[in-house]
Amino acid sequence: MNRDEILAALWQLGELLTQDVEITVAGGAALIVAFKIDRGTADVDAVEAVPRVDQEFRQAVQETAELLELNKHWLNDSAKGFADVLAPDFRKRRLHVGNFNRLRVYSLGRRDLILMKLFAMRAQDLEDLGLLAPSKEEIGFVRENLERLGRIRADQALRIRLYLEQGEGK
Repeated sequence: MNRDEILAALWQLGELLTQDVEITVAGGAALIVAFKIDRGTADVDAVEAVPRVDQEFRQAVQETAELLELNKHWLNDSAKGFADVLAPDFRKRRLHVGNFNRLRVYSLGRRDLILMKLFAMRAQDLEDLGLLAPSKEEIGFVRENLERLGRIRADQALRIRLYLEQGEGK
């Protein structure tokens, strides 16, 4: 999905909802819609939805997929499994992407997106980090969160620490 396709899908979803819903997107979709990075993504990852995702919301997502001929998982909450990686105050740094009728969409802020990308550290995440080009302050934010991340997944915190140290040697 490109930027126009994502925005069209969000608009269609917002049209189908019968109650107000707020979502926070992460991953590639956040890069595309909030930071205008030109790349595609297979889906839109939501790290949270308020109110929680219910059957009506899921039905509206399905109808949007059918109407726009999208993958049935075009919007999913699989990223919520990584929500504990986010700093407790991440909502203060979110960026408002837009209101799409009954759907209000936010993106993770740069610092939190960088933190999640480093935590996942897949090939696409490393490529995305190159496009984001984190500042010293943003890397400092990641370093400040390493101890907390270590309590969640010590192995991942160590990988991030080693990755950052390797980058400093360049």
